[in-house]
Amino acid sequence: MKKIGLFCSTIFHFYLYENIVKFNSQNDFIFITPVFDVKSVENEITTFIEKQGFTLVQEDEVISNNFWIDLLISPYWRPSFELYSVQIQMVRVMYGYAKDNWNYADWNENYDLILGYGPYAQRNLSNYNCISVGNPRYMPTEKKEEVLIDSCGRNISYYINSSKPTILFAPTWGELSSHDSIAPYFLRLSKSYNLIIKAHHLLKLEERQDFVQLVKEFKIFYCNERIDIFSLIPYTDILISDYSGAIFDGVLAGVPVALLNNQKHSEISSGLESIVRAILKVISLNDLISCKQDINNVLNDTTYIEKIEFLQRQLFSNVGQPLKMMENIQESLSNGCETSRKKLKVNKRKVLMNLLKNKVQNIVICGGGEYGRSLVLLLQKYGVTIDFIIDNFIKESNWNGIPILNEEKFMRNELNPCSNYIIATRSATSHFTDMLVKQDIPQQRIIMI
Repeated sequence: MKKIGLFCSTIFHFYLYENIVKFNSQNDFIFITPVFDVKSVENEITTFIEKQGFTLVQEDEVISNNFWIDLLISPYWRPSFELYSVQIQMVRVMYGYAKDNWNYADWNENYDLILGYGPYAQRNLSNYNCISVGNPRYMPTEKKEEVLIDSCGRNISYYINSSKPTILFAPTWGELSSHDSIAPYFLRLSKSYNLIIKAHHLLKLEERQDFVQLVKEFKIFYCNERIDIFSLIPYTDILISDYSGAIFDGVLAGVPVALLNNQKHSEISSGLESIVRAILKVISLNDLISCKQDINNVLNDTTYIEKIEFLQRQLFSNVGQPLKMMENIQESLSNGCETSRKKLKVNKRKVLMNLLKNKVQNIVICGGGEYGRSLVLLLQKYGVTIDFIIDNFIKESNWNGIPILNEEKFMRNELNPCSNYIIATRSATSHFTDMLVKQDIPQQRIIMI
């Protein structure tokens, strides 16, 4: 039996692994979370995972070898993974399609094995150890017995009006989201359609005041990351999205999918999001009449499903063969693979363990990105004093109670001769090193992690 860690920083990640766990019961699965800086987020995820009946540990326990795993599965690479033992095999399960530049970036080289969705992903990941298995999130043969509750605690069965078609709107988050473009139509669309809004897991309802009243009046069924999008598919007649991976969830599930553009559309000229726009219907938002006409044209087009089936063949392996997909995944996890992380130039975990063993204090973190913040939280948990963070791009004056200085302020700052400087960035290592040398920081107090 292998001990397999499942990295989980949001509730959404649970659904990436749910079926893998269910169909690989011969292994021992443990959920691994980062060290959170926001206690409410930590409590929410911890409560959710434990309610599902799984063990959960924070990654500092794995880094320090207090808790051992044989293999870690994650949807993307985090710099903190470089602090894990090189004996732990690293496997990627894809997070979703969309955003090609990110999905197939060179951080994939750190994985020992990548479980790809299908032909398109395998072509783009051909430089790495990728096998094509399918998307384990969708198991149409498995009927979930679950009650779907919206953000106000109301059951979906009380919302769906069987005399109206149902639209599942699943937008992306951030500047590419179509929220602002279609939101003015929601009230009027709700008269003709059931509207289910599947919010991106980074979006909170309170951030969208234009939705709050519609939710309260039950004009829309609004659900967050606690509901898996595939649980909403049985209610869905058409899925509408923009640049979200939900597009491809709908394609996999075989439902009609239509698209929305937004003001940033002209900047998207390549990648999968561009390809599907030449195949699927792009709904007009010029006015309500045009919008409804385009939606109805998709709903009434009996040949539209052929476009969905074409995309299924290009994007996913083992469509309609979920058990074969699970057998392939089970075999891949059982066989294991050579760890590729031995090629890392610096044994960062060894450096970190030496710091903790020697009880080094008065640390300055050079670089306040994701990796730098992860180090701060890890070091703080073991009682290490962090003097401040040096970063030019963070606007806040402090993070998690620690002062943040830009380089200019640092150069004017009176230096503590006892401080030790950890360079916690890959892209600016030489820059920080040169800066510290110019400040006459002794080489032995400059630590590369």
